[in-house]
Amino acid sequence: MVVLPSPGHPAAHVFTAAVEPLSPSTLVCAVTGEVDLATAPRLRDLLVGQIRLGGPDLVVDLGEVRFFGATGLGVLVDALAAAGLAGVGFCVVARTRRVLLPLSATGLDLVFAVYPHVEGVPVRADP
Repeated sequence: MVVLPSPGHPAAHVFTAAVEPLSPSTLVCAVTGEVDLATAPRLRDLLVGQIRLGGPDLVVDLGEVRFFGATGLGVLVDALAAAGLAGVGFCVVARTRRVLLPLSATGLDLVFAVYPHVEGVPVRADP
């Protein structure tokens, strides 16, 4: 499933998110573009909407994000809380300074499981 901002929305050209299965027990949400005040609510809705009681686990791939503001951090915190309540795994893929710096400056790099590549994310054997 691919999610784009509404046509005519000012962020339509700067943000996309696509959710695809990584395994039977894990989904990946690959985000590209900018995560800011205009796009964060749509990302929050998408991530929280993907979290279901008991799974599948969710990986948020921020490897192609060009801007990651404070609202993006809030989205991740909200999604982690929802995942915790649902009992599903949640992790972040980040490898660029523009994403890693806000995570480390706030200490959230110690809260989230952060991986440099999707291929390195451990997945559960059973769904």
